Amino acid sequence: MTLFNLLAVVGYILAFMAAWESSSLQVLAAPLPPRIASQPLHTYNNTYFPYAVTGPTPPPLYQPGEILDQCTRPNSYAISFDDGPGQLTDELLDYLDEHNLKVTFFMNGDNWNCIY
Repeated sequence: MTLFNLLAVVGYILAFMAAWESSSLQVLAAPLPPRIASQPLHTYNNTYFPYAVTGPTPPPLYQPGEILDQCTRPNSYAISFDDGPGQLTDELLDYLDEHNLKVTFFMNGDNWNCIY
């Protein structure tokens, strides 16, 4: 390789490096497009969207029930048993049976160990 060819290759490399560095700096310094930068982010259910969520609201999956804060039947009361069955469940059931007390237990099915 002649000295002229070597200088030409070095010149091309230096020109490429200068052009690449100046263009990459321009890219890094470029402002965001105005339509993104000027609009606030919209949130829905703790998720950020760069656009507004529009359209009709879907109906709820479940209709809320009536909230009762007292028994609707005279001389009765409501009681709840949580985190069972346990060591005293049989004794509790025997007591309720002896006194002819009607109760409702809410079961968690197979998910009893992962409800918390």
